[in-house]
Amino acid sequence: MESKGTTLKALCAEQGSPYHEVCFDTDQVAMIRQPLADPTFYKAHTPYVYCGLASDVHPFGRSFLYTKNGAYIFNCQSYQNYNHTGLQECLSNYVASRRERMFKTYIEEECIFLGGMHIEKTPEGDLVPPSPNFGHFIFEYLNRFAIFDLHGLTHKLPVVIYENLPERWIGFLELLGISRDRLIRIPEIETPAFRKVWVSSAPIIVAWMANSAFGAKACIGCGSACCRP
Repeated sequence: MESKGTTLKALCAEQGSPYHEVCFDTDQVAMIRQPLADPTFYKAHTPYVYCGLASDVHPFGRSFLYTKNGAYIFNCQSYQNYNHTGLQECLSNYVASRRERMFKTYIEEECIFLGGMHIEKTPEGDLVPPSPNFGHFIFEYLNRFAIFDLHGLTHKLPVVIYENLPERWIGFLELLGISRDRLIRIPEIETPAFRKVWVSSAPIIVAWMANSAFGAKACIGCGSACCRP
């Protein structure tokens, strides 16, 4: 089956599922970045964030989704919109190595998927998750709860996390009112599918600014037209 890209908004509309978005002022503003040499200015947007309830989907990579009919959702699901050619290759390898096992094991209860780290290949070809990054945990993943909380989801649904999330970071989830008995840990490689899962876009997204000093990464929120649903 040939894979094709879609958006969370389109998938929710197709499945008749709830979908919510929060739009802020998307006018670009000049932000300053202070490098070691001369100051660099870049254009930035305030965030454009959305969440939705997806059915019969498989997570892979960071927070990407793959559906039973071969559609995938990449845009704005992680802090960076990676090159789609590379992501399609990643997806093809992922599906090819698991085709017989995908959509066999499910998390049956409705839940929230927090997301995870990008899965990389070793020189030997094995898929391995890198060590979790604390900065990404705070700004890319914990911030997702803002839109879930806005719609009353945070405190009533179990939360799915990857099993390599360090135990010492769980306290941050508890500060948000998420007790440990509501956490569901899943493996990063052999992930189960979700029967019904709430996912959101990343609250921040960065892009390479080709004309910036040192090829600096710049935060542009989720306001750019290329990543709107």
